[in-house]
Amino acid sequence: MTIAAMDKELANRFSFQPIDPLVFPPDVPVPPPPPPSPTSTHFRIRFLGGISAAAGLAGDVLFLQILDATNNLAEVYAYFGGGLGLSVPKLPVLSSTLAGPFRDFLALKPVPVGIFAVPAHWTSGGGGPFTLNILQIFFIAGLASGVQMFVDTGFSVGLGASSTFGFMVPQTPPNPLQAPESRVGHSSNHSR
Repeated sequence: MTIAAMDKELANRFSFQPIDPLVFPPDVPVPPPPPPSPTSTHFRIRFLGGISAAAGLAGDVLFLQILDATNNLAEVYAYFGGGLGLSVPKLPVLSSTLAGPFRDFLALKPVPVGIFAVPAHWTSGGGGPFTLNILQIFFIAGLASGVQMFVDTGFSVGLGASSTFGFMVPQTPPNPLQAPESRVGHSSNHSR
């Protein structure tokens, strides 16, 4: 009885104010997910330019373009790495390297061109127009060993050798390559 009397008293003191119904926005259609990127096993890579420093410790900032040769989609990556290196003369040397031609490489199974944003290892030695460069990228298509390839460069200002570990960072989304490079490397590299 006490509770009923209190309810009656409260109802008399505070008149009922209906609450406006909640207004929900109209249903907005959810856009479909973007189509998956096309995949390929046939790729090409070229060196666009870069700067290296070596004096016991070494550092690389390199720009590479990877082309999905099947779908004509190219993506630019920057490689940032640090490690060990020697240079001639034995002073801190900052060297720059010019662009080189495309070289073929293959993946063991079809992958998109955007999959190469992974840890990587760059080994380089030589100088002037004579350098040997090996890029190994890891964890491609679930393979721990990834893909190992030779990369041709243009003229290198400086002489030395270095080995660095770093990461491939995408700089552009995949885009159609406007004018495919006609000079393709004579040998293909296969994923291991």
